[in-house]
Amino acid sequence: MATLLREFEKLKEATNGIPWCKTCWWEEQSFTIQDWILVDAWYRSRVLELPTAGESMVPCIDMVNHSRHANAYYEETSNGSATLLLRPDVELDTGSEITISYGASKTDAEMLFSYGFIDEENTIEGLTLTLEPLPNDPVRASLVSTSPPRELSPETCLQKPESLAATTSMNSSFLT
Repeated sequence: MATLLREFEKLKEATNGIPWCKTCWWEEQSFTIQDWILVDAWYRSRVLELPTAGESMVPCIDMVNHSRHANAYYEETSNGSATLLLRPDVELDTGSEITISYGASKTDAEMLFSYGFIDEENTIEGLTLTLEPLPNDPVRASLVSTSPPRELSPETCLQKPESLAATTSMNSSFLT
């Protein structure tokens, strides 16, 4: 939630100089943090990652349901658009659902956060925690620049804070 709030404040700061944004969104307070949370959820649940174009909104393909046993996939074409293709070994009956995989390596937490559901067949376990040093931490600058994000296993998350700090090689002021 803190990240969404920071993004919202950054958006407000960046658009406050645009007259219609200032009037319609900020002075009339018609665009709120709740709206931003909704926009973020819509975006996360619809965006596709294309190899060249990166994160892209692709109408129609973004509405295809997930299956761990997908019968179709999408790929980027040479002109930068995307196309939906059946897997080579698949034949569908009339009326059959076309499905794609939203990602075989995504954890239940990521599936729930990004798409609003948990795949019952998922076997990937994990939880990503974003930890930021406190503003007054004397080694904050070095921690931010040298500590890559890490995924922690469920077992690690259940450890006592002292063990967690040792496991993640973080300064103990992170956890206070």
